[in-house]
Amino acid sequence: MFVHAHPDDETIETGGTIAQLTADGVGVTVLTATRGERGEVIPDDLAHLQDDHAALAGFREGELAEAMRALGVRDHRYLGSAGARAAGLEERRYTDSGMRWGSDGHPAPIEPLAPDALTAADRREVARDVLAVLRDTDATAVVTYNDFGGYGHPDHIAIQRAAVLAARDAGLPAFAVETPMSIADSSYRAVRDAGYFEAPRHHDAVALDDPLVPLRIDVSAQLPRKIAALRAHRTQVVVTDGQFGLSNGVGRVIADVECYRPLRVPERPSEPEPLRQRVLGYAFAALAGGILGLLGTAAHRFSPSLLGIPVPLGLGIGLAAVTALLLGLRIALPSRTHAIAAAVGLLAAIVVLSLPGPGGSVLFPDSPLSIAWTFAPAVIAVLVLAWPRLPDRRG
Repeated sequence: MFVHAHPDDETIETGGTIAQLTADGVGVTVLTATRGERGEVIPDDLAHLQDDHAALAGFREGELAEAMRALGVRDHRYLGSAGARAAGLEERRYTDSGMRWGSDGHPAPIEPLAPDALTAADRREVARDVLAVLRDTDATAVVTYNDFGGYGHPDHIAIQRAAVLAARDAGLPAFAVETPMSIADSSYRAVRDAGYFEAPRHHDAVALDDPLVPLRIDVSAQLPRKIAALRAHRTQVVVTDGQFGLSNGVGRVIADVECYRPLRVPERPSEPEPLRQRVLGYAFAALAGGILGLLGTAAHRFSPSLLGIPVPLGLGIGLAAVTALLLGLRIALPSRTHAIAAAVGLLAAIVVLSLPGPGGSVLFPDSPLSIAWTFAPAVIAVLVLAWPRLPDRRG
C-alpha cells in the first residue's frame, strides 16, 4: 500500500514502482489523504480554480483517477472515506493543510488552519483509518515518505507518522521514498543544462549518501506509463523532454530508478499489567525467594569430602541458585520490582531461620559456611539489583 498526502505525490515519488508492480500482477492500493485543495494551479486556462478550493479538489480528483488508470491501479481510496475509515466512525474528509514558511524557516500549515485539515486531526485517528485499509486489503508492506516528509510539507509529515503507526499495529514493514546523492546530483545537472526549468538550489538537502538507500527499483520499462500519469496531473505538473516542473518552476528529471529505505517501525507500547496481576507476580517472586532461602539454609553446610578435603557443595549450589533467580528476573522483566520481591523473600527466610532459639541455632551454628550463607546472598542481591539494565539493541 502506497500512502500519500495529495494527488500527484503518488506519481512523482512512486509512479514507476506502482506501474511495475501492477504490470507484474501484484495487488496495489494507493491511499491519498487529501484532495490537494490548497495546491497551486499552473495552466492559465485553469486559473479560476486557484481560489476555489472545492472546485480544485473536484478537478484534482479527476486528475488522480486518470493517473491511476495510467499506472494500472484498481484500488484507490481517499482517507476517511468508505473503505478507508476506522470501524465505528462516521466517514469524514481530510483537507489539504497548505504550506507556508514559518518564522523559524521551517514549513508550516497555512493559517488559519481549517478544522478538517489533515494536520489538525488527531494522529491516532488518522493512523486508525490507515490501519483499517491495511487490514481490509491484507497489505504486506507500506510505502510512504521519510521522517521529513520528503521536503517538509506538514501534510507529508502528518500522514507519514500515521502510516508508520498503522504499519506498527499491523505488524508490517514500512519503506520511505529517498533520493540518493548521486541521483540528485545527476538530476540537478540535467535540469540546469537543459534550461527548461529552474534547477533546485539545495538539491542535496533532501538527498542521502548512496549507501544509506539500499533499495532501488528499475522502472525504465514503465517510463511511458509514469509520464502519462504525470501529464494527468496538469494543474500541478509540466512535463517536457524527460523532465517535469512544479508550480514553483523547479524541475526534476523523470527518474528511471526509484529508491527506498526501510523505516524503523517503533515497537508498540506495552499495556500496563492490572494491579491484581502485578500483586500476584510480586507474591510469587517473594515466595520463590523464600523457598530458595529455606532450601539453601537447610543445605548450605552440606560439604562432601573429595580426597579427604571437604567441598562446600551446598553453599556453592545455594549461591548459584540465588544468582540465577535474581539475575533471571532482571533479564526477563523490564523492571527490578519482581527481583526485589524475590530478594526480600530470600533474605527474610534466611534471617528468620538464623535466629537462635533457647538452645541456639541448629541451622546456623557458628561456622564459616553459615557466616557466608548469611551475608553472601545479600551481597549478590545488591549487585544484581544495582546493575543497570542493558539497552535494547534489537533491530
